[in-house]
Amino acid sequence: MSTRARTAAAGVLLLLLSALLASCDAGSHAPHASADAASPAGGTVGTGASPSPGADLVWTSAMVIQGSPTQEPVLCVGAILESYPPQCAGSLRLVGWDWDQVTNETVEGDVTWIDTTYVTGTYAAGTFTLKRPPSDFPPAGAVVEAPAARDPFPQLCDDPLRGAADSRASGVRADTRASDALSRHLETMEGYVGSWVSGRRGATMNVLVTDDPERAHAEARTLWSGGLCVEQRDGATRAEMVSAQKALLALPQDPGQWLGGGPGADGRLGVSVTLADPATVAEIHRVVAPWLSPDDVTIWARLRPVGG
Repeated sequence: MSTRARTAAAGVLLLLLSALLASCDAGSHAPHASADAASPAGGTVGTGASPSPGADLVWTSAMVIQGSPTQEPVLCVGAILESYPPQCAGSLRLVGWDWDQVTNETVEGDVTWIDTTYVTGTYAAGTFTLKRPPSDFPPAGAVVEAPAARDPFPQLCDDPLRGAADSRASGVRADTRASDALSRHLETMEGYVGSWVSGRRGATMNVLVTDDPERAHAEARTLWSGGLCVEQRDGATRAEMVSAQKALLALPQDPGQWLGGGPGADGRLGVSVTLADPATVAEIHRVVAPWLSPDDVTIWARLRPVGG
């Protein structure tokens, strides 16, 4: 078994782990947020395209950690704590792993890990069983989605200083107190969907609402003197997403299946699971149906079918 010394922290946060979904304060709805949480393996899931647990080959790219020579290695599909050596806060039992099949692992004390490797196998009841050797590349037949060509969180208007008391505020971020005041206001505003910052140093606040954007703009202007864009879009509100999130939190928890998620700035509730089998997908849509349509939910699967 070969080893490679490491001098810097290896832990990188891959995905926010919670009991089921992230808290209401997480996600890209807040004024300072700039992006939605995304699954490292990628991929939204529909209403039944994924395999049943253990039925077909699945794959992912993830960290593998073995805490000591007497412990079993685990596949980290949840959060990786930013420590050195890294710690896995959401893992699957890993059957069939052999350190002799990799050459770029790191050893620090009793801990052995590999930052990222592609694994292919079967999944059932919290256990991932390898069916192929680990690899530096996705398995043949795997669908790897290309990064989005456009910025999902752009500036929403051409004149972000419209209505500002001082036109010289261009490129200057409002102070922290104003930012906090605006954040509190948005959370209670009727029809609020989400918000994000754009531009250098977060100079422009972008807000989505389902109601009158001019009214929302005027209200926000009383609190925020920097760049401001408000746009109307149909869809789920922040309040509806939070209600749906709480309903999912109330479900009996399966630590091996539920990973995280939360309301998105674009009006879609993100739900991250280990495997998006048809029963899980159907249950998610059933629970959130009083507030959200299927189009208002993005389900991220950490394990993906090899053939799709």
